[in-house]
Amino acid sequence: MWGFRFAYSNLAASSTVRNVLIPQAGSNTTVPGGVTTPFTGTAAARTYQTTIEHQIAFMPFIGHSFEKSFVYLGAGPTLSRTRTNVNGLVGFANIIGVPSDISGAPVDFTGSGWVYGGAAMVGATYFLSPSWFLDFSYSYAMTAKQTFNYSSPYTNPNGPMNSTLVGTLVGSSSGKVITQGVTATINKAF
Repeated sequence: MWGFRFAYSNLAASSTVRNVLIPQAGSNTTVPGGVTTPFTGTAAARTYQTTIEHQIAFMPFIGHSFEKSFVYLGAGPTLSRTRTNVNGLVGFANIIGVPSDISGAPVDFTGSGWVYGGAAMVGATYFLSPSWFLDFSYSYAMTAKQTFNYSSPYTNPNGPMNSTLVGTLVGSSSGKVITQGVTATINKAF
């Protein structure tokens, strides 16, 4: 036997990591003088959150039928909408030999978009009667790697040695989202 399953899921599932430290590099330019000095440091984010909002899957399957049941497995493409939030990001750098707050007040970044992926499933169906049946399945889906780019200007009047720092925070985030699901349904055929 063979067939296909088309499914839409409004998942709204999130994963959050708190107190994230991100290596950074940049440069500062003195005014007056125009001397550019490179620096390294660490940006600190209060939280880094990835959410999968929607997922659409099309999975052809093949199976084997028995007297009152059948088992099946399938695989196919997915289209998922994901969102990434970087909350409370502050850039720190070693400009004068000690870690200093470069960017000032914390900023938030958000990126979202659709990304392709793939899914696989395995399942079994048992017929209680000619029109009523139970279906059990397990699915595993993974999106392709998705990258979001961020940029935000800043002015920090409380820079090191009573200076005002003006610049731009620039960065990106990338990653994949994996979902797993177990489904049990009771169905009626018409």
